[in-house]
Amino acid sequence: MTSAVRDRDGRLLDFRLEAVNVAAALWAGLDRAAVHGRLATDLLPGLRSAGLFDELERVVTTGRPFRQRGRYEGSVEAGRRFDATYELMAVQHGDGYASAWAERDGGTGSTADLEAVLDQVRAAMPLVRPEASTAPADLRPPT
Repeated sequence: MTSAVRDRDGRLLDFRLEAVNVAAALWAGLDRAAVHGRLATDLLPGLRSAGLFDELERVVTTGRPFRQRGRYEGSVEAGRRFDATYELMAVQHGDGYASAWAERDGGTGSTADLEAVLDQVRAAMPLVRPEASTAPADLRPPT
């Protein structure tokens, strides 16, 4: 799960990693604590050049899910290299996104398993919506 990092004018600058499962941390070769709170483009420097940042921004701004299968290569900030075919999915979650991915050997596998993972993630991490604050009676406008 991520949250948007925006400038004062509301422009999206990056995404902060708020929750990462054990499998994602292992894939990155990092401890979960080292991943939590990091900026997505710091952890995966090739996110922008691969066009994935733009796709994730579209997910957040339009609410339309992203699904793609393709060959990706690059490195995690700590130096772990990857070069494989991945099935990627992302859905909007608040002012950020939830994502799931799987390495696909020879193009096998379906998106159904990733959709199930995202459904479980969203169910386990519901959006926290602040309750409407109630102003003291003397600060309320007259009715």
